[in-house]
Amino acid sequence: MFKIKNKLAYSFIFLIFLITITSACDFFTEDTAIKTIDTIETINVSQGTTANKIIENKLPETIEVVLSDNSTETVEVDWRNHNYDKDKAGSYYFSGTFMVNDIADSIRAEVIVKENNIEATTLDNGLDEDDISDNGQDIYIEAEQEYNNDEDVEIKIFNNTDEKLSFSDLSLGLEVEKKINGQWEVYDLEIYCYQDEFKLASKKTAQVTIKANLISEPGNYRVTFNSLEGSTGEVNLSFKQANFQIKDITITPDEITEKDDIEITAKIENTGDISDTQNIQLSFTKLDSEWGVSIPPLSKEISLDPGDKYGLVFDNIEHDFSPGEYQAEISSNNHQDEMDFEVLAVESEASSN
Repeated sequence: MFKIKNKLAYSFIFLIFLITITSACDFFTEDTAIKTIDTIETINVSQGTTANKIIENKLPETIEVVLSDNSTETVEVDWRNHNYDKDKAGSYYFSGTFMVNDIADSIRAEVIVKENNIEATTLDNGLDEDDISDNGQDIYIEAEQEYNNDEDVEIKIFNNTDEKLSFSDLSLGLEVEKKINGQWEVYDLEIYCYQDEFKLASKKTAQVTIKANLISEPGNYRVTFNSLEGSTGEVNLSFKQANFQIKDITITPDEITEKDDIEITAKIENTGDISDTQNIQLSFTKLDSEWGVSIPPLSKEISLDPGDKYGLVFDNIEHDFSPGEYQAEISSNNHQDEMDFEVLAVESEASSN
């Protein structure tokens, strides 16, 4: 009987011990659980940027972690990636692991590889010093003055100094301003160009190519190159484009019923600087319903020289519009205009009698 009591006592003590340990572990885990982790904004890089460059220069070495007791821990992150392709534009994810109180966790960062929109190469047979007039600039620049908005811009820069010039990483020291209301204003660019540092020897020429998608708006621009040594050079460029403006939309008949075919007209004018061919699209929206319309968008291809006008006609438009409020929208690559109209119910013969 004595032995049984001792066994019961030992069992009871062991049970109390287990409960105490479990409670302590639960308390410790609850107070040290991860509450929030630093968010990492999407990182944009240019084609050619290696994974090591991204890890060393773009991704954080440490992040802050907030625990459930609202305390903050700064932890080191070990970054890895297994499918990154530096030469292929697209979206990639880098995975980072870290430790908090001997517990492993992870975080992800998105890296988007952008196509290079500016390139620079040294030319073997570039501009000749004897052919360059003294324009008072250390960096002599030669380029065409006018471009269409879909053309790449090729600029030749000549180091007119007696020393080697260096240009900063990615941007090549490029600065672009746009003339607005007679004043030069900084024109923000997202420049992607993978070059650690571009160097141009004395009396040598480089060709800088600015991709068409980098400066997309028409207008007058001033492009300045600034070397790390303080030498500068600038050139003025003009970008032109077509501008198909839409106006004077009409819809007939004046009163449209469910059974009426529709005719829609508009005037198109190219107020831009160059000729162009564009698809002009007509689409419909039902304003008093969250549901769309079954008729697909209609389109017509037209070509206009600068200053030309065109009378656009979409006739005999068959539809199955139910009674209600609608909007017709006509759009070009540059402009759009809308007109609202109403579709009426057809009166039945009984009601009309």
